[in-house]
Amino acid sequence: MNKTELILGAITIISSIMVLSNLPGGVFLAIISYYSLALFYSFFSFALLNGIRFKDIFKKEAYSNTNLARIVSAIVIGLAYMIILVELLSMLMSWNEFRGLLGTGLFLMILILIVYGFLYLRSKDKFYERIIIRSTIFGITWLVFYIFL
Repeated sequence: MNKTELILGAITIISSIMVLSNLPGGVFLAIISYYSLALFYSFFSFALLNGIRFKDIFKKEAYSNTNLARIVSAIVIGLAYMIILVELLSMLMSWNEFRGLLGTGLFLMILILIVYGFLYLRSKDKFYERIIIRSTIFGITWLVFYIFL
């Protein structure tokens, strides 16, 4: 799971650089990579954030260290990451049709950071740490795109 996320993230960064440099194929690669990463988070966030390996998704033993609340919150957070990625792509491509969506992702990231930051301070759990790291990266990327694009 982590390797897939890193590979898709690297392709997304490379495609963003290609778009900003006006290189041929950059727009196509950006659309494919951003939406692939968004779909990855929307479908597999429950496993990724709970530390479940891809080959263990259908095994009952893999879920012994988690509960329903963590799975549901990971799914909701994955959907928030998906919204952020669609916002980033729309800012990168200057698609004005998505102007109503701007700000939703940043609001969700701030809310996630506050809630899970508080929970992490109380328990120092790896689950909360994974969420805080990813949410910080997405929030900073959103701010950079909003300021400079």
